[in-house]
Amino acid sequence: GSLQVGTEGYVCPNASQVPQDQFIDDWIAKSALELIRQAPRDRPMFAQVNYAGPHPPLMATPGMRADVAGKSWPNAQNSSSLDKVLQQLIRSNYAAGIQRIDALNRAIFEGLQERDRWNKTYMCILSDHGEMLGDFWDASTMFEPFQKNSPWQAAISVPLACTGPGIPAGHVVNDPVSTLDLASTVLDLQGARSPAGLDSVSIRDLLHGERPAGGRVVVSTLHDQNHSFSTALRRFEDGQVLKFVCCIGVCPFGLEVREGVVVPQTGWVRHLFNLTRDSSELEDIFSGHAEVAAELASSLEPPFRGCGLDTLGRVLEHSAESRPKAHSPSFQSGWSTAVVRKDRHEENASNDLLHRFKIVAPSFHKMVTFAGAFMAAISLGIVASRLRHRSTSGAASVLLRNSVQEHEVEMGSLEVLAMAESSRLLPDVLGS
Repeated sequence: GSLQVGTEGYVCPNASQVPQDQFIDDWIAKSALELIRQAPRDRPMFAQVNYAGPHPPLMATPGMRADVAGKSWPNAQNSSSLDKVLQQLIRSNYAAGIQRIDALNRAIFEGLQERDRWNKTYMCILSDHGEMLGDFWDASTMFEPFQKNSPWQAAISVPLACTGPGIPAGHVVNDPVSTLDLASTVLDLQGARSPAGLDSVSIRDLLHGERPAGGRVVVSTLHDQNHSFSTALRRFEDGQVLKFVCCIGVCPFGLEVREGVVVPQTGWVRHLFNLTRDSSELEDIFSGHAEVAAELASSLEPPFRGCGLDTLGRVLEHSAESRPKAHSPSFQSGWSTAVVRKDRHEENASNDLLHRFKIVAPSFHKMVTFAGAFMAAISLGIVASRLRHRSTSGAASVLLRNSVQEHEVEMGSLEVLAMAESSRLLPDVLGS
């Protein structure tokens, strides 16, 4: 018969009996609200709220299940051998968790309104990673396609919806950006320069409706045993967003390796997709656009840079670069930490914002310090004295598509709360 799910924590047929007000995400939102209400009204505020619920085990309370009862969900792509009843159970529980967060976010927004901060606050809702949820089950002979740890859009592409002063209502941006960019964006919004050497790029202009001059390449990388890949996305002049995938050994489809499988650890695997026309990544166009693939491959970090191609997209058969290994000495798995401290002589740095500003860059996509993703709520009071671009418009919204999670960012000196996990099933948090 149909294949069953072996990954622990995804098949949860029974509802959680934890009282709703003690459910982990409810507790997180309540704690965030308490901190927001305690914050001085005349002082700037920074809040980061991280939800932990939509992770295995996919538990939902009876009330959360009732909210999604009777609804059906799209089955995973290319998954005819994955039990359809199990798919609906898994996706229903996942959606229940996302919908609960939607309601909790609304309560936090109302808390900002009560404190007269609504039209003075920039807010972004995003996720630290996606979730395969069984996509490509039939094509994945080595991996069970759940969780992240894969180069496909279901895992690395995350929503990014922002609202705040001067942001045009209904503005949609298709340019690829990175979650890492929020670090420089926060600094830019309050008039401070980003320290040299950061990969983060401010997206303030994108938020305010301006179009960048040229297409920027956004990279997302994981280099770990059985999961070694890097991707590069770029919007070209014709508006098309192309994605190059470079894997060592094999392109993984999820975290768990199927029982008895030995994952190849050497050799390049390459793919190229037009995400504008093929968001599901079903049509590999590498063979017909090798030069474009080579251009994107040149933007990858070692050991993936070039992906064994010359500048014309021809395979370098006899070079050392054409025979990569999953554990290259130049890119070991584990944590690398860089601490960026405020320059005592840097007059442009704003107060203590850069003091103890720490960038934690894991050697794979992104390891989560707080389980879940985050919402950053930055009061305009932080930037009022330095902000060059001012607007009398109230809080509006912008939705950035093709956002890619990249590295972990911690802001040690800022007031940190604990919010938002989102994925392809994210409800319309900016709706009526």
